Amino acid sequence: MIQARAIFVSMLFFLILFPVLVAAQETWFGDQQGLWSYSSSDPQPLADLSVDIRCLARTASGGGWIALDGQNLVLHVDADGSILQSIDTVVGVQALVVDSLGRAWGTRPGMDDVIVIQSGAGIVNSHPVGAVPYGITIDTGGRICVSCSYANLVQVLSPDGELLQEISVGFFPTGICAARDGGLWLAEKDGLRKLDSSGVTTWTGLAGVFPISVTTDLMGRAWFTCQNSHQVVVVGQQGIENIIDVPARPLGICGNGDGSVSVLCRNGSAIVRIGADGQIEQQVGAMYPVGTGDLNGLQRILIVDPEGDHDGDSVENAVEAQLGFNPFDPDSSPQIFVRGDANLDGVVDFTDAITTLVILFGGGTTTCLEALDVDDDGRLNLSDPIRILAYVLAGGPAPEAPYPDLGPDLYPESGFPCYP
Repeated sequence: MIQARAIFVSMLFFLILFPVLVAAQETWFGDQQGLWSYSSSDPQPLADLSVDIRCLARTASGGGWIALDGQNLVLHVDADGSILQSIDTVVGVQALVVDSLGRAWGTRPGMDDVIVIQSGAGIVNSHPVGAVPYGITIDTGGRICVSCSYANLVQVLSPDGELLQEISVGFFPTGICAARDGGLWLAEKDGLRKLDSSGVTTWTGLAGVFPISVTTDLMGRAWFTCQNSHQVVVVGQQGIENIIDVPARPLGICGNGDGSVSVLCRNGSAIVRIGADGQIEQQVGAMYPVGTGDLNGLQRILIVDPEGDHDGDSVENAVEAQLGFNPFDPDSSPQIFVRGDANLDGVVDFTDAITTLVILFGGGTTTCLEALDVDDDGRLNLSDPIRILAYVLAGGPAPEAPYPDLGPDLYPESGFPCYP
C-alpha cells in the first residue's frame, strides 16, 4: 500500500509539472483594452491592446482571431495571448468564424462583403454579400452563412465564396449560429428564428428585447442574448423553454463542454455561467466584458460533429469537451483504459486480480492506477481485487465504466490518474 501511495504521489507530481492543455475551453473576452481569459476562477489577463475587442473566433490550437473595435485591424493571437500577426482590414470587421482549414472569415459591414484571412498571408479573398453583413457561421455542411442586417437576408456561400442561396428572413437579422440538424438559428431585432437545412423557416418566436447573439449547447438547444431586456432565452425543439434574467447588456455567449453556457454582460460588469437547467452557477466580476463569436473554440465540435473524433484519440468530441480537454488538439486528450484491466492487456480476468494485489502490497507498478480502482470510489484497497474475482469467478457486478471497452474516466476529479 505504501508503494501504491508513492506511485500516486509521483503521478500527481507529473500532472502538476505537465498540466493538460485545455486552452480552447477557456472563455476569451475583451475588457478595458485587454484580452482576458476566464474558466472557473477569476479572469486572468492575456494581452494589452490599443482598443477594446469587437469579436473573436478561437482556433484549434487554443489561440484565436480578434477584431478590434474602432480600428481596422484583425489580430491572430497565440494560446498565451501573444500576437502572431496583425492584418489591416481597411474597414472594421463585425464578426469572425474559423473554417476547417484554419482560415478566418470576417464580415465587413462598411464594404458589404466577407473577407477570408489566412495565417501568414493576410486577406486572401473577398466576396460580396447583401447590405450590412453582421453575423457569420459555418454550418454542418461547411457552408458559410451570413446574416445581412439591412437586406433582411441570410446568404449562404460555398467554401470557395460562391453564392449558393439567398434566404429572406425577418427584420434586421444579427446573430447567427449553425444548428446540429444542419439548419440555422437566427437572432432578429424583433424575434427569434429557426431555419432548416434547406433555408425554410420552421419556427419563429418572440421573447426578450433586441436579441443580438446566439449559441448552442450540448443538447442542441439555442441560447439567445437579449441586450435591451437583459435576458437569455433558451429555445429547444418545441420552442421557448426558459427565459433567464442576467446582469445588464448581455452580448457575447458561448456553449461550454459541460453543457453550461457563459455570457458576457458588458454593462453589468459580470461574466455569468448558466447551467443546462437554466440556473446561474457562477458570476464573476469584469469591468466591461465584451466580444461576440466563438469565445472558446468549441462551437464546431458541439454543433457539427459531437460524436466524431477530430483529434483521433478514441474519445468522442463532445465527451472530450465535457471532460475539459480540447477535442481539436491531440496533445490534449483524456487517457483511455478499461477499468479492472490492471495489467493493461485489454481484458479483465483472474490475472488482473493478482496484478492488483501485487501492486497494492508494494510489489509492482502501473501507469494507470485508475484501472485498479474497480469500483470507482476513489480508493485503492482489497475491495477492488475482490470485485474482480467475484465478477470473473462468481458472476458478480462488472467493473464500473469504462468497461468493457476502452474509454476515458467520466469523473476524473476522483480516483487516480492515468498517463501515457
